[in-house]
Amino acid sequence: FTVGGRVLTDRIFPAFIVAHLPVGVVGLVIAAVFSAAMSTLSGSLNSSAATAMGDFYIPLTGSSRSDAHYLNVSRVLTATWGILQVAVALLAIQLSSRVVDEVLGIASFTNGVILGVFLLGTFTRTAGQRSAFAGILVGASVMLGIKLFTPVSWQWYVLIGSLITWGVGTLAAMAGADRKPAAA
Repeated sequence: FTVGGRVLTDRIFPAFIVAHLPVGVVGLVIAAVFSAAMSTLSGSLNSSAATAMGDFYIPLTGSSRSDAHYLNVSRVLTATWGILQVAVALLAIQLSSRVVDEVLGIASFTNGVILGVFLLGTFTRTAGQRSAFAGILVGASVMLGIKLFTPVSWQWYVLIGSLITWGVGTLAAMAGADRKPAAA
C-alpha cells in the first residue's frame, strides 16, 4: 500500500476487510462504516442548519414567521450545508491525497489549545480571562508556527498545544495579568 514511497494508511482497513474477513462479517462491517458515516454527516448537517436558524435567521426575522416557514427554511439550509460540505470535500481531495490526516491535524491544532484552557481553568485557581486569553494567543501562535515551519506530526499537536496554552496562562496568572488595577 505504497505510492511514491508513501504508505497509504487510508487503504489498510478496507484491504483488511476484503482480504481477511468472512463474507457475512464483511457486510456487517461495511454496514457499520456506512452507519457511522451517515450519523456523523446527519449530526453535522443538523447542527449547522440549527445554528444558522437559531443564531442568524430567526433573530433577523424577529421570530415573526410561522413554524412552517421556519421548517422550510431549515430544510433549505440543511441542503445548502450539504452542498457546501460536498464542495469542501471535493476541494480537499484536490489539495491533499491524505484528507483524513489533514482533518485530524486541524482538529488536533484547535483541540490542544482548548484542552490547555480547560486545564488552566481546572488546575489554576488564580487564572482569569486575561490569563486564558494570553495562553490561547501564545498557544495558537506557537501551534501555527509548528504546523507551518516544522516537520512535527499532527499526532503531537494536542500535547504541545495544551501544554503551551496551560503554561503561558499559568505564568500570566502568576504575573498578575488578572489583577484589577488599583483605583485612583
